[in-house]
Amino acid sequence: MSTRRRSHLAAYMGLAALLLAVLAAVPLNAMAQEDVHVFIAGPSILPTNTTVQYTISITGGPAAEDPENGTYSYIARLDMQSPVGALLEPQEAMSSNHIFTVNVTTPEFPQEMTLVVDGTSTTNITDINLTKSSGEVNKTIEVFKPFRVNISANVRNPGPAEVKGARVTFYVDGELIGNRTVDLWANTTEAVYLEWVAPPEEEGEHEVEVRINDDGSLLEFDTGDNVMRQTIYVGDIPKRPVHPIMFFSNAGMLFSMNFWAVLVTFGAFVMWWRTRRGRAYYTPAQTNIMYLLGIVNIMVSLPMFYVADVLYANPDATGDPWLTAFGATLLFALGLLTVLFTWDRHRRKKR
Repeated sequence: MSTRRRSHLAAYMGLAALLLAVLAAVPLNAMAQEDVHVFIAGPSILPTNTTVQYTISITGGPAAEDPENGTYSYIARLDMQSPVGALLEPQEAMSSNHIFTVNVTTPEFPQEMTLVVDGTSTTNITDINLTKSSGEVNKTIEVFKPFRVNISANVRNPGPAEVKGARVTFYVDGELIGNRTVDLWANTTEAVYLEWVAPPEEEGEHEVEVRINDDGSLLEFDTGDNVMRQTIYVGDIPKRPVHPIMFFSNAGMLFSMNFWAVLVTFGAFVMWWRTRRGRAYYTPAQTNIMYLLGIVNIMVSLPMFYVADVLYANPDATGDPWLTAFGATLLFALGLLTVLFTWDRHRRKKR
């Protein structure tokens, strides 16, 4: 081998040795690093004015390749149209642990809210800082206005000894929604409360059941039982479409109509009595007016009987069916008496 070739071979070997030394000094994860991933765990639907804990998990990147020298960090924020009342704590953090927890407080108004997280994976080796970011990762949270229903029950200890740690459980439509513990001295009563935060789709009637003595204690409700049941309505009670004739079910209207009918009937009776005694003479116009008033009372009473039937058949309708039926009967009777008094007076009238 010639001297020239030897010098070239030595140069190549020197370059190869230098390259190997550089490669040995640089961590493998600097050459091919895993991507950084962020995972956000927590509910996607929340009521307004509520604080809930979310978990942020960051994986991959330089810190995953070198756990002993690696750290993870994040920067987070909340995006929404109306942020009044919304809060995120903490908004940023750094740790060797790849799992973080944040507290999210929802705003005062229902809307769509986005939790935005940018995660970072970093390692420090021999003065070489390697950092890789996940980019922004979003989690959409639907914020709704809930129905907040306070369910209460009076718990009594009728025994001679104190009871501690008795459990009171609350159910809605057969599903457990929460529980409370209560301590009661002998012969005392205490009100136990639980707030049920119901989403909009729960609007309507629900069966509530509250149970006690699950632990075998001697407590009871003030009704004397260890189970209390009741029906509640979540949301605003819907208003029935008001038919024009339904105003007849109004108690004030019933009283006014029958009071007027009593006056008309009394007037017809006085006119009949005076005519019968031969003490008065009434014109045909006066007679026709009394006939008309009596007939009007009879005609008005007829739809009231229908209204009473509707109220009786529909328990959700507004009005008392028995009061309406009584008012209709009284109005019909008074109208009929008015017509009869007027007719008989007309036969007896003084010429």
